[in-house]
Amino acid sequence: MRCRKRERILRKITISYSNASPSLSFLFDMAEFFGMSEGDAKRRFYEMAKTALQWRSYAEKRGAPRKEVE
Repeated sequence: MRCRKRERILRKITISYSNASPSLSFLFDMAEFFGMSEGDAKRRFYEMAKTALQWRSYAEKRGAPRKEVE
């Protein structure tokens, strides 16, 4: 990654750190800093979100007590 771009990203981290509200756009903007494209970051995020949303069904199918699932 070019030095200027890295500096811009690091500045953005510092600015965003002061405002700790979650932001998907910030998350996707940071993808390149971690060596992936924005598109790849979006695909991975939505794949994880889809999996996380199915946790109840997954737990029940594997015999987790209903009380623990609720």
